[in-house]
Amino acid sequence: MSNNELSATNITMGSFLYSIKAKFMAMILIFIAALMLMVIGLINKTVGEIVLEQGIEKGLAVARGVATASDDPLLTNDDLTLFTVIKGITENKGVVYGLIVGNDKKIKAHSTVEESGKDYKVPADSLKFKDGKDYSIYYYNDPARGYIYDITVPITSVRL
Repeated sequence: MSNNELSATNITMGSFLYSIKAKFMAMILIFIAALMLMVIGLINKTVGEIVLEQGIEKGLAVARGVATASDDPLLTNDDLTLFTVIKGITENKGVVYGLIVGNDKKIKAHSTVEESGKDYKVPADSLKFKDGKDYSIYYYNDPARGYIYDITVPITSVRL
């Protein structure tokens, strides 16, 4: 290529970069990119909310199962059955800990055995997430595990 041909090519490329067509295409690309980012953000938020809601529903089902299985062992002071129930639920993926609290606010069974017999206290930095007619949910941020949702379901029995 001669210098004249290179010069003509540079002028053509230079004029294209400053043309209305190039500016319009750049604006369209920027608009599409911004729109895609907004859609991805919305999808991410929606999926996060759905996953959280499903996790809460699973936690409620597990907590209600523990409450149902705990009424007879509480009446008969059958600690072995209470600990077996708690051990069974902590094997579920996503369950960090489990515990059963008596009417006297003492922990009857806990997945960490050393906690059994102590007074039950809601974690100090926990916030109320949701209240239902037969449950309450608190959450707090654990530095090692992230957000922990503490689901409380009463043990209801005619005999208790």
